[in-house]
Amino acid sequence: MTETSQDGWKSECDHGNGGGYCFGEGLCISYETDTAGQAFTTTIIMDGQSDMRLMRTELHNDKAVRFFREKLHKK
Repeated sequence: MTETSQDGWKSECDHGNGGGYCFGEGLCISYETDTAGQAFTTTIIMDGQSDMRLMRTELHNDKAVRFFREKLHKK
């Protein structure tokens, strides 16, 4: 993961490449894609220092095929 600006980043790993950006006030987005045409977009909402919510959309050939949501709490 590499910062591209104060609020943005790009990522490269074995599973794919992508990046993201934070808009401020605890709202960020990210995007990752692989060579097979599968991709994920994630909306990240920080509800505080210990809580966040994620809304993840799985894309195949630029079409949404599944949605996932998670609520995470750091202990």
